[in-house]
Amino acid sequence: MKHYELLIVLPGTLAEDELPNRLEGITKTITDLGATNVATEDMGKNKLAYPMKHIRYGYFFLLTFTAEGTAIPAMQEKLKLMTELLRCLFTAVNPDKKEAQQKRLAAMQAHMQKTAAQQQPAEEPKEETPPAAPAAPAAETPAPEKKEEPKKKDVSMEDIDKKLDEILDASIANI
Repeated sequence: MKHYELLIVLPGTLAEDELPNRLEGITKTITDLGATNVATEDMGKNKLAYPMKHIRYGYFFLLTFTAEGTAIPAMQEKLKLMTELLRCLFTAVNPDKKEAQQKRLAAMQAHMQKTAAQQQPAEEPKEETPPAAPAAPAAETPAPEKKEEPKKKDVSMEDIDKKLDEILDASIANI
């Protein structure tokens, strides 16, 4: 018996109370086909890299189990027929290597957070300009006033992503 992981993506349009029933159905399907020691890990709701079936968000779950290698193709075929699944991916796993990999990943993430915190520049205090003194009346023709250009507002990528999602969701609703 080998160890396997099954990553599944359910549509983000499902209500949260529907997820346990769908997940139970998937778990029952793979156990009926020979999977044992099934453990489920909820990985949360995330934005998909690209829309699938006009859906932009998905619920990710990781199922770990043991099974015979000959049972995996039957599981794949059965899961392909389930319309509630956006994607599923089977992976053979060595549990000993997986623990070492998780430790390295955690150390790498901690290091990246530490270096990101060090690289962020401290915000400089903004100086307030005092109000300008009233100009002395000119005896001759007044100098043309300089128009101040509006200051450009910094826009974050998160704001752009939110606005893009709103536009795309509105265009999908109009179709």
